[in-house]
Amino acid sequence: MLTAIAGRAWNLLANEELAATYLSRLAHNSAGQEVFNAVMRDLLAIPTLRTHLLSAAENANIEQQMQAFQKSLREERKPDTSAT
Repeated sequence: MLTAIAGRAWNLLANEELAATYLSRLAHNSAGQEVFNAVMRDLLAIPTLRTHLLSAAENANIEQQMQAFQKSLREERKPDTSAT
């Protein structure tokens, strides 16, 4: 259901109160951090949502999940030096 909202009803997440509730549920989903990371990555790529979601994340009590998300982004950006 949470991924369906992200895919089909993402425009509703411009409401920061609704977005905070959504992010809290997403952060505590049964599928784990990987799903949180994937959905956040997709939603933050939508320019009209980015500011709303980042603000809502501050109000959603999901610091641990956001830190793990940010760490995954940093790791993705690291250059691969194993090919030398």
